[in-house]
Amino acid sequence: MAPIELSPRQRAFLKSKGHALEPKLQIGKSGLSDAFLRELEIALSRDELVKVRVGKQVEDALAEEAAARTSAALVATLGRTVLYYRAAEEPVIELPS
Repeated sequence: MAPIELSPRQRAFLKSKGHALEPKLQIGKSGLSDAFLRELEIALSRDELVKVRVGKQVEDALAEEAAARTSAALVATLGRTVLYYRAAEEPVIELPS
């Protein structure tokens, strides 16, 4: 699957929706384990927009790698929080054009 490209308007829209979300997962010092990627896949399939907490010792590259390995868009990174988006087969979130 090709990476998702978001326009600045779509990115801003998703950031506003993600503001109220609580983090569902955490990338810890063990990095991108198979279990973490599996849980991220499940969360993206179910919710489309997922907020993830990132540990202090985790490199920024891991957040980008997680997006690439799950075919999701890295919407935003703010401090130790990352927001991912991937449309479901039947999208619930309607992105602006």
